[in-house]
Amino acid sequence: MKYTYIIPVTGLAAAACSCTSVKKEAAQKPLNIVYIMTDDHTAQMMSCYDTRYMETPNLDRIAEEGVLFTNSFVANSLSGPSRACMITGKHSCANKFYDNTTCVFDSAQQTFPKLLQKAGYQTALVGKWHLESLPSGFNYWEIVPGQGDYYNPDFITQNNDTIRKHGYITNLITDDAIDWMEHKRDLDKPFCLLIHHKAIHRNWLADTCNLALYEDKTFPLPDNFFDDYEGRPAAASQEMSIAKDMDMIYDLKMLRPDKDSRLKALYEKYIGRMDKAQRAAWDKFYDPIIADFYRQNLQGKELANWKFQRYMRDYMKTVKSLDDNVGRVFDYLKKKGLLDNTLVVYTSDQGFYMGEHGWFDKRFMYEESMRTPLIMRLPKGFDRRGKITEMVQNIDYAPTFLELAGAPVPEDIHGVSLVPLLKGEHPQDWRTALYYHFYEYPAEHMVKRHYGIRTERYKLIHFYNNINWWELYDLQADPTEMHNLYGQPEYESIAEELKVEMEKLQEQYNDPVRFSPERQGIIIKLTIMTKYILIILMLLAPIAGASADNLTPSPISIVPCPVRVVPGKGNFTFSDKTVFSVENHEQAVIARNFIDLFKKSSGIIPQLTMGSSEKSHVRFTTDSSLKSEAYLLEVTPQQILVKASDTKGFFYALQTIRLLLPPAIEGNQRAKCLDWNIPTVTIQDEPRFGYRALMLDVARFFIPKENVLRIIDCMVMLKINTLHFHLTDDNGWRLEIKKYPRLTETGAWRVNRMDVPFYFRRNPEPGEPTPIGGFYTQEDVKEMVAYAAERQIEIIPEIDMPAHSNAALAAYPELTCPIVKSYIGVIPGLGGGNSGVIYCAGKDSAFTFLQNVLDEVMALFPSRYIHLGGDEAQKGYWEKCPLCQARMKNEHLDNEEDLQGYFMKRMSDYVCSKGRKVIGWDELTNSSFLPEGVIIQGWRGLGTAALKAAEQGHPFIMTPARIMYLIRYQGPQWFEPQTYFGNNTLKDIYDYEPVQADWKPEYASLLMGVQASMWTEFCNKPEDVDYLVFPRLAALAEIAWTQPEKKDWTSFLKAMDIYNEHLTAKGIVYARSMYNIQHTVTPEDGALKVKLECIRPDAEIHYTTDGSEPIATSPLYKEKLAVKETLNLKSATFVKGRQMGKTLTLPVRWNLATAKPVSGCNPNEKLLTNGIRGSLKYSDFEWCSWTNNDSISFTIDMEKMEKVNTFTIGCITSYGMAVHKPRLIEIAVSGDNKTFDKAGERTFTPEEIFREGNYIEDISISLGGVETRYIRVTAKGIGKCPDNHVRPGQEARVHFDEVMIE
Repeated sequence: MKYTYIIPVTGLAAAACSCTSVKKEAAQKPLNIVYIMTDDHTAQMMSCYDTRYMETPNLDRIAEEGVLFTNSFVANSLSGPSRACMITGKHSCANKFYDNTTCVFDSAQQTFPKLLQKAGYQTALVGKWHLESLPSGFNYWEIVPGQGDYYNPDFITQNNDTIRKHGYITNLITDDAIDWMEHKRDLDKPFCLLIHHKAIHRNWLADTCNLALYEDKTFPLPDNFFDDYEGRPAAASQEMSIAKDMDMIYDLKMLRPDKDSRLKALYEKYIGRMDKAQRAAWDKFYDPIIADFYRQNLQGKELANWKFQRYMRDYMKTVKSLDDNVGRVFDYLKKKGLLDNTLVVYTSDQGFYMGEHGWFDKRFMYEESMRTPLIMRLPKGFDRRGKITEMVQNIDYAPTFLELAGAPVPEDIHGVSLVPLLKGEHPQDWRTALYYHFYEYPAEHMVKRHYGIRTERYKLIHFYNNINWWELYDLQADPTEMHNLYGQPEYESIAEELKVEMEKLQEQYNDPVRFSPERQGIIIKLTIMTKYILIILMLLAPIAGASADNLTPSPISIVPCPVRVVPGKGNFTFSDKTVFSVENHEQAVIARNFIDLFKKSSGIIPQLTMGSSEKSHVRFTTDSSLKSEAYLLEVTPQQILVKASDTKGFFYALQTIRLLLPPAIEGNQRAKCLDWNIPTVTIQDEPRFGYRALMLDVARFFIPKENVLRIIDCMVMLKINTLHFHLTDDNGWRLEIKKYPRLTETGAWRVNRMDVPFYFRRNPEPGEPTPIGGFYTQEDVKEMVAYAAERQIEIIPEIDMPAHSNAALAAYPELTCPIVKSYIGVIPGLGGGNSGVIYCAGKDSAFTFLQNVLDEVMALFPSRYIHLGGDEAQKGYWEKCPLCQARMKNEHLDNEEDLQGYFMKRMSDYVCSKGRKVIGWDELTNSSFLPEGVIIQGWRGLGTAALKAAEQGHPFIMTPARIMYLIRYQGPQWFEPQTYFGNNTLKDIYDYEPVQADWKPEYASLLMGVQASMWTEFCNKPEDVDYLVFPRLAALAEIAWTQPEKKDWTSFLKAMDIYNEHLTAKGIVYARSMYNIQHTVTPEDGALKVKLECIRPDAEIHYTTDGSEPIATSPLYKEKLAVKETLNLKSATFVKGRQMGKTLTLPVRWNLATAKPVSGCNPNEKLLTNGIRGSLKYSDFEWCSWTNNDSISFTIDMEKMEKVNTFTIGCITSYGMAVHKPRLIEIAVSGDNKTFDKAGERTFTPEEIFREGNYIEDISISLGGVETRYIRVTAKGIGKCPDNHVRPGQEARVHFDEVMIE
């Protein structure tokens, strides 16, 4: 993104000040600063840098009257992280804003606008912020939400109101900037104004006045446009190709009703903001281009070239508006006589690809992305003009502005001041290398994580996380970075020198990645044992903040914990000479799969023989005395003996060996310098339960086949033997059924509502495009079933009925009740009233349809069980349907619950007639009868409904939502992606004991096992599924396999850390929530007592109270902290000096109500005066809620008489969860807590209450300076949500967080 910086410099005194890279305080007269930053503006599209493409006369004016930096770079080429680096002067590892998808900027941290405020500056920000939290450190701000819209955009004001302005965004941002300078600033104070533009961000919507520009231009393709990426696998795996990934409608505007694309709906949303005149001008220009394009029907390279030409023109048109508006600001400053005392800076948040390597976008460390334009118009007293060639970085802006303003430059800032360069100096100690680190993977464009170093001549890059790849470029000989020199003998010494220099920079900037990734080139000349230990810790551990850490290495740590482990002495080593001997074909299959792991990761190929062999080193021997799935493993330095009674037992023994091997066994690249050893040991093992399962919901979010296979491979390491495959739901039908093709033609696809969370998504309208979805062909299913079977996993398909069937009914609406008149579509969210549309129980055609579907399902899945769902069936339509009522009469059914019982029994009988058994959710117990032999899955609450089935002799499976639903938050919610409800942490799952003490003895014998259930409502990409499943699935495995008396939390963590290293080697990015801190702040004796907890006993908590970042030498948390004033408490977990979790920031704010007693009917009302504001997650344990929302009442005792002017209370709206503000808040005051007088109230209309979104409002009530001690608050909810709500008929709940009294 580009920043145009107009910065008032400190005056002539600044020119006389000598400054080097050592940070100093400057004491000059303050200058104004105008900082203009744009988004994704490459220097190639500025004529002061490059004259090939377009003219930018106004930007050129800045360069002509100042300086142009020819070697200007960013530290992390991505919008939000780059802005965070700029505003803090620190690399991402220090400011903690790593990426756009998971991070929220900690607005309490030090920034240069805050420091300028302390120095007497007025600060202002207009335009794009893109750091998720609201701005701080500004006297004035007005920002666009997220990326902002080009036409008629919304703006968020300082009052936290969202307003819409008419016009084009670049013009509007400039209007606001000039208006602030003209009307809103204090003329007696210096100012710093940040003008942050949305332009020139994708998808390059030009102002209507510029639409016709550059249409006569044709641009030559870059020489490397058709790059084959030889020697650069990370570059080959990106998804930012103009030819392949540029969206024909969203990016190139080729919109036509009969054409579709992945991002079509988003484009329609953007241009839908235009008014009639704007849209008319738009269509007038694009309609003939669209018609001509589809007429030509271009293919191959011709199409790629056409896309490139359109991209170039659209980009340039957007630049034109930007250049014009920079001119407006420049002209204003000149007209007002401000230029002599103002530094004007223009830059971008990073560079951009204009077809180089065939790409658009940025992200990579390659030159076009890492470089960013930087020009400055210098104030009076600075005579430097022309080009500055020293290497500078966007972390340098903060110290530069501070020095020019005469403000102290804090020592912890990473950047160095550019003032010496602006004065014409060439410091001898200027930096000779730059550090770069990009984190956002997996994400849009799929650019892998990497870090690196750039010198004047060379660039060294390391791609890591799910790849271990180094690249080296000679920028002098190869400026386009096409030839990777890493690994070539003549460049080995250069690579080693760069690695040493890079590690110095990582040490200087305290980047934790230096402790962990694959650093083979640095680890040399080690003894064999030392080599093994260090490579395990450094070669295979992932990056800090995303790594699996075997913190206390143990020779034998396996998850799930075996029955008996007896360590020996020495190791067994695998090599090319290792011989496996097996007894039969089934054993050979699993042995061959295990050997394949070695082929891919080590290059060694052990041999496999059939029949007993005295020369074998790994010998399979059948022992019929062992139970099914049990095994005995005896490892000596000479031989491994594996005993089992069946193939499953042999397979699980190999999985134990797998976890004893270095995690590099999971890799697809050959690992060097590793000894493929396992320790000598004897292990006796068998499972607790026969049913050990993970449920994957692929209906709400379609998980690609490749990702399912990878999850299966991660399951088998944990000895999980069942995949419950939830294939159908309201949100999608994922299985090809040849007899009913519309199930996947229609039912597999839904409208695009991905811009809002699941529970906010509105239902589709007729005719809306449906680009979101996918399905498995029958060949896909056969592949997955075979893959799983080879790994001893049974896939159980679920075809949900009679409810959760909107996807099927969208395809075949004739199967629903005849009284349903509304449009039936595949639901993108909760569905509202549409979720009550289900199969008609009165139509035989519905049963015939489902039987035909199940015929094909059973032909594809050879599982013993078929899951028929049966959950959450709303009976509203059945109650009114004449066919359903007739069915009830004919079958002598008392009510609609029994009608469902009939429905499920009829379908269950059909499945049983085919030799299969049926599983169903625990709602089947709502009926007065159960299908014969059905197995019940207990999910509601703690799964107790399943015991109703057990009482009748039915087997059951436990998957209680409150513990085993992986959709719930897995750690402190302040750090987690948004989802439903409360927490199911790693430890919550680990501590679960399915067999309860109060059960009847026969219940335990009927319990088949346990299951973790992964519902995917809140997943938008496959990596979201991985994040929620891992590592919590390891806790499920321990419950399912290990006897309770063998479980030990500390030992489990050690074993899980090793498993996590295997996940990382497979490319799984798992959650590190176990290292995050949960806080509890409680008013107590006039103070706030702060409790900090982490579920990992091996982690220390260190904290600070001065707003600085905690480090390993910060105070150690030992007991509750007492807080009696406003402060910023920051804390983080550390192990052996290394930060492991995210930093918890608690801004404690004090007012008259803080720490005061609250009396009412709810013990959680103490949250109302604990000084901590809640987050946007209503269940984060900072929001207080009530069972009865129509009679909320509590009283605050301020403990003495106080003059009170204003009462304010925080209230959250979470529309999708029916959390809304009340219809009435009334305040009464009293001096004696007996007689209360009404002092004020606020009422709200239904329109105000049911405004959509997820937001926090501070509701204030003026009390007029009344003297009082007690304040009673009464609130009344509005009652049920209206019919047009996403949760119609559900009671609207009220959540308050903090009371603020002034």
